[in-house]
Amino acid sequence: MQPVTVAEIARVTGGQVIVGNGAAKITGVKTDSRQLTAGDLFVALPGERTDGHAFVSSALAGAAEAALVSQVAAYSCPAGKAIILVPDTGQALLTLGAWYRGLFSVRTVGITGSTGKTTVKDLTAHVLASQFLTLKNLGNLNTEVGLPLTLFNLESKHRLAVLELAMRGPGQIHELAQVAQPEVGVITNVGVAHIELLGSQENIAQAKGELLECLPENGLAVLNGDDPQVRSQAARARCPVVYFGLSEDVDFKASEIQTAGTAGLSFTVTGLCGEGRIQLPLVGQFNVLNALPAIAVGHYFGLSFAEMSAALSSVKPAAMRLNIIECPDKTLIIDDVYNANPVSMRGALRTLADLAQGRREVAILGDMMELGKFGPKAHEEIGKLAVQEGVDCLIAGGSLAQFIAQGAISAGLNPDRVLTCPDACAVAEVAGKQVLPGDAVLVKASRGMQFEQVVAALQQERRLGSSC
Repeated sequence: MQPVTVAEIARVTGGQVIVGNGAAKITGVKTDSRQLTAGDLFVALPGERTDGHAFVSSALAGAAEAALVSQVAAYSCPAGKAIILVPDTGQALLTLGAWYRGLFSVRTVGITGSTGKTTVKDLTAHVLASQFLTLKNLGNLNTEVGLPLTLFNLESKHRLAVLELAMRGPGQIHELAQVAQPEVGVITNVGVAHIELLGSQENIAQAKGELLECLPENGLAVLNGDDPQVRSQAARARCPVVYFGLSEDVDFKASEIQTAGTAGLSFTVTGLCGEGRIQLPLVGQFNVLNALPAIAVGHYFGLSFAEMSAALSSVKPAAMRLNIIECPDKTLIIDDVYNANPVSMRGALRTLADLAQGRREVAILGDMMELGKFGPKAHEEIGKLAVQEGVDCLIAGGSLAQFIAQGAISAGLNPDRVLTCPDACAVAEVAGKQVLPGDAVLVKASRGMQFEQVVAALQQERRLGSSC
């Protein structure tokens, strides 16, 4: 982070230095007191479980140079350090992030969507980073907290920034876009993730479409042309719009898709970028639709087809996202526990079927969260789909596991091969007994289910294994 003074931070956030010296220099911003390093500003955020204000004194006694608070209390502040009081630390963090981003002439790409946005962000950043120094969100730092924390990593050397924008309600994408100031906006798709909060896919599309209204006239909107809900938002953009997809009426089209087992897939791209073949070392045919917007964005920033093709051929799968683990006993584990919704579940089950290649198929599936009243039916449909994709054994875990099981049994899977468990710990125990050497095993659930425990247990049971 480019150094800024405590006094500057107070001015920008509308705060007041109530303790200490406004001339102190800040070289980083953190919201987790456990991650503080010398020169950091500690932002005390209230939370559901803990309140950051409880850690202000210890943060200042440690590495923090200053603290940003919204509550007046008898904090202990060592000499030479400072405390800034603001009305709302969450809003102040956003304001500070927007101001800091404005210090740089970096060109930014904003990416949102119901599924695939993190992979699109990673692929887009990977393509652009082959030619430009590019910043991107680490992990899922894509919220009103994570986005400004990402932006504080900007330096004058950065040419581009690829920023994932999360959405949990109306107005949030607009708020994040005001901070990110994107020149290019990508909407991957509109599904049912967060439907519990917004009520319908139409409402989700409206919320995602807020991104388009924030793009400048000389920018670019990159939209999924195969998704009618995404297309319906195009008129909200003041800038040119391009479409990607598998259909004919798009500007970046993929065709002739071929899979190569755990080695990944290949496909032909035609459109504004010319025509050529892409080798993508990721499994899951849906990743074709994740690569296309990366190509569209790369083309906008002047990369040649050859440069983009070379970059995509060198990508590596992210942790817990269709990560292939080959165990010594020939068991193939597909680790896809980063998150789950109906669309990504369908893609993962299709990938299991593609990679099984004669192996027994085992699906270990957990709850898809934030579906509200749509949850039971959505989980039942996933159970049915698992059987249609050839699953031989199903282990379901979580509060909605019974609906996955009901769906699988109703679709014809032998009830003896359908097991339900209350949580990840129980799933791991059952899986250890049910999974046989040489099986192809998909493990997938929403992040909150903590199914990484299941993957770790399976690996340990099979004496670990290596990721492709």
